[in-house]
Amino acid sequence: SHGSGFYSREDFIDILRYAAERHIEVIPEIDLPGHSRAAIRAMDVRRQRLLTQGLKKEANEYLLHDPDDASQYESVQMWNDNVVNVCQESTFAFVKHVLTDIRSMYAEAGLVLKTIHLGGDEVPEGVWDDSPVCREKYQSVEGDPASFGKEAMADFFQRIYQSFSAENEIVTAAWEEVFLNDVRKSQFVNDSSRNRFLGPAFQCYVWNNVWGWGQEDVAYRLANAGVNVVLCNATHLYFDLAYNKDPQEPGYYWAGFVETKTAFSFAPLNYLEKTSHDIYGHPIAWESINRRVRLTEEGKQHILGIQGQLWGENLKGPERLEYMALPRLIALAERAWATEAQWIIDENPETWPEKFRQAWSDFARQLGSRELPRLDYLQGGFQYRIPDAGAVIEDGVLKANVAFPGLAIRYTTDGSEPDANSQLYTKSISVGNTARAKVFASNGRGGRSCTIQEQVFRVN
Repeated sequence: SHGSGFYSREDFIDILRYAAERHIEVIPEIDLPGHSRAAIRAMDVRRQRLLTQGLKKEANEYLLHDPDDASQYESVQMWNDNVVNVCQESTFAFVKHVLTDIRSMYAEAGLVLKTIHLGGDEVPEGVWDDSPVCREKYQSVEGDPASFGKEAMADFFQRIYQSFSAENEIVTAAWEEVFLNDVRKSQFVNDSSRNRFLGPAFQCYVWNNVWGWGQEDVAYRLANAGVNVVLCNATHLYFDLAYNKDPQEPGYYWAGFVETKTAFSFAPLNYLEKTSHDIYGHPIAWESINRRVRLTEEGKQHILGIQGQLWGENLKGPERLEYMALPRLIALAERAWATEAQWIIDENPETWPEKFRQAWSDFARQLGSRELPRLDYLQGGFQYRIPDAGAVIEDGVLKANVAFPGLAIRYTTDGSEPDANSQLYTKSISVGNTARAKVFASNGRGGRSCTIQEQVFRVN
């Protein structure tokens, strides 16, 4: 629940039952080996407590770090102690204990755990370079003594699968880093003797398609090689990114900005051909796009679906969650579940943009006139993001529009903040040289107001 930092066992079981009644499968993610500082600290406190009682064996039973590890690293969040040691038997004991407990909660809810996501992302270089236990385990690795890191990651996940997932017929899922870290699969060879993560027992969630980072087509290369892929493209489906460049908009922008239109424009089976600009808004040459690997007919069979992500570390309560999720979530559903639109099927760069414009226009109109009014009243009303008005004053005349036709634009001319009783904008109207405008939902809830002033340029 908001503010506590965790769900209780009873909370989680309630969530499982609630979701199951609505035909939704909950896939838990236990992010390993990175993002694990809380677990590492908790098991260290446990160790210290048991050591004071003289229980050395019990103290080290679930230890997640190597006390003799002198490795130097820093995560993207600037932690230097948030990665578990994948070479210790105690780490595997901890992981198996946690997964067994999760499985028991599914059973208590009357369900079967079918898929477990084990993370694998954002593990920095150098995490185990100076760990004695890891150096001993990988002393036979050829090349640089510290080159065992990638192999250790792949071994870690394979062992979890063999010791828990395979035994319980559970699919093992992880982020692309795990699949790319398998040095024996670096060339994406569709060969089970060299590729240990092929087959229905594994799912690869691919997030990195940022143009210019070198992995724009990695999801398709993996799928073509026989890996089962879930598309999670950051540039279109990361809902913790800001809607647009307005400094008042909450959210990150490292992978660009994600408008509702951005999520709607995602073409799962040929997103490369439907990419026209990078995250800075610069056009991408068709020759550059054409050099990337396309999805083969066989590869299409390995695209399991698409997933939107809303990371919650900066969400301050349910209102902010609903603001960041909606209405982008509706656009995601359209791309995930609707049949492929004509603009997606059309491979002609001269004709598909106009088909997309018409498709978006139709979707935006239905969103504003039908879907958002539903959200105003369902379950007491959702706090979805209301778009800002687009407005200019030319020759004293206010001209305004809204991204989702059906929402109301109201304005004032005396400098006051527009409210649900302010003048309704229906057509161009004389207002003088200044006005304030705000968009309102069907229940009277308003978005952000904007001040519009006529720009007058004189040439002497």
